[in-house]
Amino acid sequence: MDEISTGLDSSTTFQVVNSLKHFIHSLKGTAVVSLLQPAPETYNLFDDIILLSDAQIVYQGPREHVLEFFASVGFKCPERKGVADFLQEVTSRKDQEQYWADRDQPYRFVTTKEFVEAFQSFHVGRSLVNELATQFDKSKSHPAALATKKYGLGNWGLLKACLAREYLLMKRNSFVHIFQLCQLAVVAFITMTVFFRTEMHNDSVTNGGIYAGALFFGILVIMLDGFGDLAMTVSKLPVFYKQRDFLFFPSWVYALPSWILKIPTTFAQVAIWVFLTYYVIGFDPYVGRFFRQFLLLLFVNQVASALFKLIAALGGELTEAFTIGSFVLAILIATSGFILSKENMKKWWLWSFWSSPMMYAQNAIVNNEFLGNKWRHVLPNSTTSLGVAVLKSRGFFTQSKWYWIGVGGLIGYTIVFNIGYMLALTYLNPTVQHQGVQSEQSQSNEQDDRNTAESLSAEMKVATGSNHSRRRGMVLPFEPHSITFDDVTYSVDMPQVFIEEVLELVELNLLRHAIVGLPGVNGLSTEQRKRLTIAVELVANPSIIFMDEPTSGLDARAAAIVMRAVRNIVDTGRTVVCTIHQPSIDIFESFDELFLMKRGGQEIYVGPLGHHSSQLISYFEGIEGVHTIEDGYNPATWMLEVTTSAKEIELEIDFSEVYRNSELYRL
Repeated sequence: MDEISTGLDSSTTFQVVNSLKHFIHSLKGTAVVSLLQPAPETYNLFDDIILLSDAQIVYQGPREHVLEFFASVGFKCPERKGVADFLQEVTSRKDQEQYWADRDQPYRFVTTKEFVEAFQSFHVGRSLVNELATQFDKSKSHPAALATKKYGLGNWGLLKACLAREYLLMKRNSFVHIFQLCQLAVVAFITMTVFFRTEMHNDSVTNGGIYAGALFFGILVIMLDGFGDLAMTVSKLPVFYKQRDFLFFPSWVYALPSWILKIPTTFAQVAIWVFLTYYVIGFDPYVGRFFRQFLLLLFVNQVASALFKLIAALGGELTEAFTIGSFVLAILIATSGFILSKENMKKWWLWSFWSSPMMYAQNAIVNNEFLGNKWRHVLPNSTTSLGVAVLKSRGFFTQSKWYWIGVGGLIGYTIVFNIGYMLALTYLNPTVQHQGVQSEQSQSNEQDDRNTAESLSAEMKVATGSNHSRRRGMVLPFEPHSITFDDVTYSVDMPQVFIEEVLELVELNLLRHAIVGLPGVNGLSTEQRKRLTIAVELVANPSIIFMDEPTSGLDARAAAIVMRAVRNIVDTGRTVVCTIHQPSIDIFESFDELFLMKRGGQEIYVGPLGHHSSQLISYFEGIEGVHTIEDGYNPATWMLEVTTSAKEIELEIDFSEVYRNSELYRL
């Protein structure tokens, strides 16, 4: 578990970890947890500690022996210092010296490599090496201790779970599906008016071509209706990849439900189109031809859905998928045999004609129509029926078997595209966002250019009559990246001396020319970004600053650096109001006053903390029934524990009422 305490106060974190401890001990399991700024009481819940520094294990073993190990190396944890905070700082070059215990010997920096070597000779390290050198006896292991299956459920259980999930997603996206049906109905209505039967005649090859155009348009509409699956598939890919990599289910179990649940939607969409347009346009009135067209368009929609889902999986992102999908659709339309007949195609391009699913759909649907009774009459000066003549004029196949060849081809493409979709989900990985990284030489050149530009335009001379005065100007460069010093300087037009003072306050002097970069990718760390944000606000020279959880998401050492910068700001005479979660003893006692409220916004304590939180502790210990704080306990955690709603019920008091009646409130 990684950073499960982020956003929680120290009391809640303690309760969560304590529950986890009981759960693990009861089930005889193992939990590996990383925490940011754990309070001493939370730290004491753990059985073993793994301390990493520079990707090397400095200590791994029982919690009780960790201080003994560092004492053997020459470092000691102060009395009012959390052990977890001590462990995070003792390997740091900047913070290590304060913990040096041997005053008879001059301090020297102990590197991570030296810590690792010392641990290997420490008794805990030696026992760990011996334990790892002994082959594990599998007979002593519980049968459920090791996983024997790749997935937690069988194939049928996984399929049912994914079917239920896909059905739930369909219900949540019901507006999209309803909108598609309404859109299809509107297009069908417009098509009915364009190809109205009273205006359509079956007395010439030319008029037959108009009927062929109406059939082609129907295939195109049904094909385009499947294009919407592309965007919905891409939107679900990030969650799928995460769950696939965590072995929630195999890819085929994820892909199959979307295929199965697409069938009812396909029936509804094709039914709206065929039922509205078939007889109004005036196609062959034989009901068998009607249902054969319905069946054919069902498979056209299935092919379209499978094709665009495959393209979505191959593209990975919406832009790439739309580009590929549009290109493929254009190729399919061009090679369908309607826009460009087979006879008019170049020989080297015929492979695309035979491999186009729209070709099979187009030949099947015109074959179904023009070989019907409506088109069997023979025109004067002709030996073939009108329907066959229309088919020949457009380069379509005239054999009746081509309807079933077309249906078979569409079924084959549906299967192939769905299998391809499953394979793409199985073997492809999510696309990585590539960020441009400038070389040090190019950065140096840009810095030289920037310095030259600043020397030319940092000041502007403004002439007023005969008096020439200098006025400082603000330069706002449009750069592909942001520099720490630029962010502070260009936030507000202030004297350079004040800018330097702000950088000194938040300890950003050494980083003044560092690239800010992207969070979690490059540039400044999270802690440095927080100090930069504080600096940007400081250049406005406010008298009071409000900060919301400035240490959230930081480890103990980074939080201490940020709070040191905040303390520097306070020492200049400004007031800083902070909300803070899980403060260590050092961070908590760096504040001068505390404003504590319970749920509902009622004050419980408003006043000074005192040296080592003495005034806060004496106030709450003076309330009857409140237990005293233990030695080494974090006052912040203790304060939250003794003022919970459960404690109010237990003690039958209202802490806000107690505060309003106290001497502290009257002061």
